[in-house]
Amino acid sequence: MQIQDVLDSHEKILFLLNGGKDSVAAFYHLEEHWDRLDVGWIHTNDFCPEIEEFVRSTAIKAKSFTTVYSDSKKWQIENGWPYPVVPMDYTPLGQKVNGKTPITISSYLDCCKANIWDMIPVLIQEIGATAVLTGQRKQDHSKDPRPSGAWIKGAQYFYPIDDWTDDQVRAYLKDHVGLTDPRFYTDDTSIDCRNCTGYPQYKTRTEYIKTHHPEQHAEVDRRWSLIKDAVHGVTNEI
Repeated sequence: MQIQDVLDSHEKILFLLNGGKDSVAAFYHLEEHWDRLDVGWIHTNDFCPEIEEFVRSTAIKAKSFTTVYSDSKKWQIENGWPYPVVPMDYTPLGQKVNGKTPITISSYLDCCKANIWDMIPVLIQEIGATAVLTGQRKQDHSKDPRPSGAWIKGAQYFYPIDDWTDDQVRAYLKDHVGLTDPRFYTDDTSIDCRNCTGYPQYKTRTEYIKTHHPEQHAEVDRRWSLIKDAVHGVTNEI
């Protein structure tokens, strides 16, 4: 991706910053163009305070900084705790059809969509952007499959560090930016929601929450236990 081509083609450019290692590396990689970037951040109402402080102190280096708010806590009360395996009777629809269950469980992707992805167009509209820059990389396990440069609902998306590896990102943050936050060495470095139950496979993320936010970890662990009991109960009946 040639950043100058993006700058020449678009007047308003939204840079999505969530505090994770990739978005931070991409942001500093574009340091000489900060005066052209309108930084946007999606606050889920469940951020770690230290990450929120980091995002805000970093974003102010750019041309402008805009925050939009979702409410993942409220969403989960209404739709259930997110998880990769969802027994249908425990969803809101399943309970309408088959009766109330002790807990409600939702797809982790539905939660992310409602509280993060669906908020991106809100930022685009608020800023008036026609281009969006993110820290997405080809090596990411979860990512938008559309290539850098794709137009999506009126905005063109670009990934400045698309070809970088995890090692390159971490080396850049350490050697060029001087950032050695241990969070950048976890398997979910943005940690959008402290109380997220949707990614039990992220072991180092769990350890980070356990170390820095023990009360939230205890609650997540309690929820996981109830979710697993529900999943096992349903699968044992099949």
